[in-house]
Formats: sequence, C-alpha cells, structure tokens
Amino acid sequence: MRKKRRQVAEGHLRQQGQAYTATRTNETTADSKPRAHSGLGSAIAAAAGSRQPAAGSLLAIATILGFLLHFAGDVSQTNYLTQLGLEPTSFPQPVDAKVIHGVYVVVSEGSELFKDVPWPKVATLLLLATGFLVITGAQQSLTQG
Repeated sequence: MRKKRRQVAEGHLRQQGQAYTATRTNETTADSKPRAHSGLGSAIAAAAGSRQPAAGSLLAIATILGFLLHFAGDVSQTNYLTQLGLEPTSFPQPVDAKVIHGVYVVVSEGSELFKDVPWPKVATLLLLATGFLVITGAQQSLTQG
C-alpha cells in the first residue's frame, strides 16, 4: 500500500515538474525582450528608456565611485588609528560606514581645496575672458550683418 502511494506521489510530482518546465519554456520563447530585474540597475535602465548603453555607463560610474569612496574611508580610518598609536585591525569598520566616512572625507578635504584658491584673481580672469568673448562676438555680428 505504501509503495503504491509513493509511486502515485512521484508520478504527480513528475507531471507537475514537466508542466512547470513546459510553461517556463513557452514563457521564455514567447518573450523576445529580456526580463526586467529588480534593483538600482533596473531603475536606471527604465529611466534611460531605450538608451541601454547610457544605463550601463551610469552603473559603471556608480560602481567606481563606490569603490573610491570605500577606499577613501578605509585610508582615513587607518591613518586616524595609526596616528593614535593603535592597530587598525583592532577596530574593524563595516563597509557602509567606510563609504559614509569616505563621503565625509571627500567633502571636508574638497572644501579645504577651495580655501586655497585666490578667488579675486579667478574672478578677474573670468570677467576679462567674458568681456573678450563678448567684444569679439559683437565685432563678428557687425561685420556679417
């Protein structure tokens, strides 16, 4: 009796598996487009519309930026602990904390770069260049028109 029930159950499972496989095969052959996946990549691809290379470029840039921010956070944490005389491996930091710390480091050190720029000289050069372009554009429009 048990053997008969087991054979019947195995037959039902086999039929269900074959039906599932046939259904999946029909779905994949009927679809000419690849299936959409969830996540940030799909959101960027959907926002980009039919421009798939642009979505791939955005994903590549985001990945590289993430690695760079992680690296900046890791270097900053290692230097900080080394300056305190501690072993950096004694205080491990989660990956997301390293990325957040990397953002902080890039923003704070980037703002330090702007403090060193001689802003009056830059503004003077921009005004002179703009004036030069305006004067040459006006001369060209007068000679043509």
